[in-house]
Amino acid sequence: MAMDRVMKIQNKLQVDDFSEEVFWEEVDALAALDNALTLYDSFLRDKYRIRWLEGEDCNSFFYYVALKRRTISKLLSYLIINDKIVIDSDRIIAYTVNFYASLFFESNYSLSDFSIIQEHAPTLVTEHDNTCLLSFSLEQEIRNIVFDMDPSSALGPDGYTRRYFRSCWPIVCNDFILVVL
Repeated sequence: MAMDRVMKIQNKLQVDDFSEEVFWEEVDALAALDNALTLYDSFLRDKYRIRWLEGEDCNSFFYYVALKRRTISKLLSYLIINDKIVIDSDRIIAYTVNFYASLFFESNYSLSDFSIIQEHAPTLVTEHDNTCLLSFSLEQEIRNIVFDMDPSSALGPDGYTRRYFRSCWPIVCNDFILVVL
């Protein structure tokens, strides 16, 4: 939309004689286009989690190739099921869900005798280390972990960013620690 507006104004400038009114209209349109492109770039950066692209330190070719690669790699346009190519997304989804549901169904797992592994695998963790690893995390440890995370990273499964937990830590710390412990 902003691009169309700029194109119309530039076409008007080529056809008609120069006028100051059209010039300022073009300046406004270019500013709006720049703003729209900046917002779009920010959206893509957030969407594809490419954090290193900042200010003057950017390799736009790499950036757009990475975006294209991520977009293409996330698409599943067809699947071969029983030697037939299926392009219907609903059938692909149903087949995939059924495949993994049957793959991880409990009856597919057989309990084997793992004594041979226990006999020959060396014990690398001492009793003391094992106790420390299995002990509950301390409140300060949990706080340090939360505050060491990147505050601008993607939303968690609960829909909150790390920045939220940092800023509201005095309020949410007890509930958060109860969930972790």
